[in-house]
Amino acid sequence: MNELIKRIAMIAAIFLGAVLIMSLAAKFMMRADDAGAGTATEQPGTDASSSADKQGGTDAQDPASNPGQTSDAANAGTSDGRTSDAGAAAADAGNTSSDAGSSTADAGAAGDSPSDGTGDAGAAVTDTPPTDVPSGKHIVVIDAAHQLKNNNETEPIGPGASATEKKVNSGAEGVATYTPEYQFNLDIAQMLKTELEKRGYGVYMVREENDVMISNAERALIANNQGEIVLHLHGNSDDRGSIKGIMAFCPSGDNAFLSSDLIGDCNKLCGDILKELEASTGAKNWGTILIDTFPELNWTKIPAARVEVGYLSNPDEDRLLQTAEYRAKIIQGLADGIDRYFGE
Repeated sequence: MNELIKRIAMIAAIFLGAVLIMSLAAKFMMRADDAGAGTATEQPGTDASSSADKQGGTDAQDPASNPGQTSDAANAGTSDGRTSDAGAAAADAGNTSSDAGSSTADAGAAGDSPSDGTGDAGAAVTDTPPTDVPSGKHIVVIDAAHQLKNNNETEPIGPGASATEKKVNSGAEGVATYTPEYQFNLDIAQMLKTELEKRGYGVYMVREENDVMISNAERALIANNQGEIVLHLHGNSDDRGSIKGIMAFCPSGDNAFLSSDLIGDCNKLCGDILKELEASTGAKNWGTILIDTFPELNWTKIPAARVEVGYLSNPDEDRLLQTAEYRAKIIQGLADGIDRYFGE
């Protein structure tokens, strides 16, 4: 009898042990499943960061340092926050800046020793020696204006000047497409390079990527060492979203930093380009604006044109500027204008 009870107790212990082991195994498997499910459903917030990136171009715009006149529809603006006038107001602005630099006219004419000027003239502008000068019937330098990052340090507006400007900013942003101006400018510059090389020109690009640090004055100095003419390519912007069209900027006849012959050549280059650009695109032509406060023009020693090919601040024109068809028309106009300048 005692032996039977011992066997029954042993069987019961084995049974209970098996049940306990199975229960523990089941709990372990459930926890593992829960952990796996949690990992699979977790998602990083990538959409939020992508949306935030779209804000950068607008915040980076350079605020107006010289608002000028904005009450007239004949006043067309520029993406650097300066409003420009095709009439007397622009010439007056040029005269004012040239008066400020008149005491350094000799240094401006020589232009061989870039300096940081005097007083609050800002950081020094450094020259750039020639590298890999391209070959062709004529050598054209293309500057895709702006860049990815701002540089809020200042530099003299011309050789020896006490007046200064911010070195460079990232530009405007398309109001409809959110296209950053620095990217738009580079796209157009690369397309123009391809077209000009097809036409037998040698082309030097001031920049071929967005993440660079090149000031506006330094862009002029690079061009001086590399080519015969330079185009500073921009998309435009204005607080008045209705404005659209093309324009170019050129030093005035009273510019303190450039010779009269060079100013004349700059004016011809601007005029030839705008004439052909208007013919190819049909865009409103605001003409050549005379101004003496842009370092990229005041530091030049070769004919230079700052060309604004359209307004990113106008929703319709912003969308148009992003199309392949209209960009091709811009390239044709720019290249034809260069042909006209050289008598090709």
